[in-house]
Formats: sequence, C-alpha cells, structure tokens
Amino acid sequence: LPLSFERGEIMWILYITPIIMLFLYLISLESLSKSVGILLVCILLTGGIILFAVYGSSQQLKKAELENIFEAETLDNVFRRIKDNFVEENESLQALNVLRKKAKTNSVKLIELEVVEFLLQILMTLNADDKRYIVAVDLLNQLLSCQLARKKLFSNTISLNSSVDNVVNICNTNFTIYQDQNHTNFMEKICNKLLMTMGLICCDCTTAQSRIGDKNAIQSILNFSFEKKSIHSSLLVKWGLWSLLQMTFNHPPNKFDFYHIGGINQVVNALQQHQDDPNIILQGLGLLLNTIIDDPHTKISLSQARQAVLNSGIVDLLQCIEIKYKNRQDIISMSHQLSSLIMNTWSY
Repeated sequence: LPLSFERGEIMWILYITPIIMLFLYLISLESLSKSVGILLVCILLTGGIILFAVYGSSQQLKKAELENIFEAETLDNVFRRIKDNFVEENESLQALNVLRKKAKTNSVKLIELEVVEFLLQILMTLNADDKRYIVAVDLLNQLLSCQLARKKLFSNTISLNSSVDNVVNICNTNFTIYQDQNHTNFMEKICNKLLMTMGLICCDCTTAQSRIGDKNAIQSILNFSFEKKSIHSSLLVKWGLWSLLQMTFNHPPNKFDFYHIGGINQVVNALQQHQDDPNIILQGLGLLLNTIIDDPHTKISLSQARQAVLNSGIVDLLQCIEIKYKNRQDIISMSHQLSSLIMNTWSY
C-alpha cells in the first residue's frame, strides 16, 4: 500500500467501501452461504480500517517531515513561508509551531521581523476554531512575555498604538462570541489566553497603558470576566484580575477609570466567590491595594476609595482569608496592608 493519499482519494475509498460491502453481502444472501457473505464483509471492513490507519500514519509523517524542514531553516525563511503560503493550513500550522519553539531564544528577532503585526492581522481574519488561531495567540503571548521584545515593540509609538488597538478589538470580538453564542471550554481557553495578551501588551509601558485605557479595555474586562456567564470560571477571573493590575499599576488615569466604573465592588464580589483559589486572592488583593495605596499623583479621592473598599464587605472577607491562608505569607502581608489602609482612614 502507498504511504500517502490525496484527501479526495481517501474520502472516495471511505465512501465507496460501505456500499461495496452492502452490495456483496446482499449477493451472498442469494447465491452464497451466509458464512461466506459474512467473511467477505469482514475482509472488506478490515481493508477499510487498514487504509484509514495508513492514511493517518502518512499524515503524521507529513507533519513531522514539515516540522523538520522548518526547524532547519532560518527565522526569516520560516516566517516568509507562513506569509507566502498561509492559505495552506497544514504547512502554515507547522511553521507557526516552529516559530513558537524558536521564540524562546529569538523573541527580539521576531519582533524586528514584524511578526507581532502579522499575528494580529491573522487573528482578526481567522475564526477562533481554526487550528492556527490558538497557536498564533500562544506565539503572540510568548513574544510579549519577553521584556526585551516588549521594549523593542514599544520603541515605535505608531506600531505600539496599532498593536494595542488590534489586541483590544480581537479580545472584544471573542469576548462577545463567548458571552452571546459559545460557552464551550475551547472558547473559554481562547478568551483566557487573550486576557493574558491584554495584560502583556501594556506591561511596564505607560504609553501602552494610556492607549489601552483610552480603548475602554478596563470596562471590557470588568464586563467580561466578572459578569454572570464568566464569574464561575476561576481562570477567566484570575487572568482578568491580572490584566487589570497590569493596566492600572502606577497609572493614575487608569486607576481613576477602574474606581469610577465600579471595579472595587466587582473585584470584592469575585474574591468572595473564589475564596478557595489562592491565585485569585493574591491578584485581587493586589489590585485593590494598588488602587487605594498612597500615590502623590492620584486622580481619585483616596479616602472615598478606601471607604468604598470598606463598604464592600472586605473586612469579613479578609478575616476568612487570613484564617484560610495562614501559611501563605504573601497573602497575609497583602491582607494586613489593605486592612491598615482602610482602617486608618475609617478611624479619622
């Protein structure tokens, strides 16, 4: 048997085999004994199974062969192959996987090749169920996770603003799909990774924080991660909190937006619903502390913000947290800082 088939050939075999089996079996009922008819059916069925197995093996061999070819090529050539032949799903998928592996040590080079801009373009055109979609998001996050790569991307203000705008648009599109149409685990996974993207794109960059704030991303995350269809998901809540922290950290205008659109009550509500998840507790306390901590450049009334935290029911929650996580010094320390800030203000 050959080790590879065209897709049309294998589909023709799979379609025609059951018809031949049925035809021969009916003939066997008239002119042959029942046992001979059954034997013929078994032979044909076995042959079909073998053909299907060989086809599957050939596809695995093809994928491995493509990956080996891409592994041996330079970053420039692999990226050029993706751009020039993106319509070929299998080849572009393997090339993206190779880039993702190479990104561990070549993030800055990939930024220079404008891979981020290309990934954002394809994410705006592909459907989320395309196999290449989640690989593209993973590669994007891997690039943005590298501090030197982010610094290189952020050095060009025009490119940075365009990238931030595209990230927000991509996230909003998928958030809407998840909320209105598709609550599957797969879409939840996609949205979880995109929440990470939103936080990474503005990490350690005031310009990116300002841009993402102007695009109402804070409101988008609060509407998505903490509404009734998402609040049950610990991953969506955790990465929503983490992204909000990146957007507001040392950025007074974004803290102002977070506070004035009701972020404090939504975060405390999320903490109350996920008390058993230490990662959510840590991110949530960090976000609240970041909002009400002393800041000479603050644009909100710190006394009012601290009063809002106090009114949200945080005191009872902190007591429960300190009992539950008595062995987690990082959580205990953050809880004590938060208690000190709101109690000192309240005592006046």
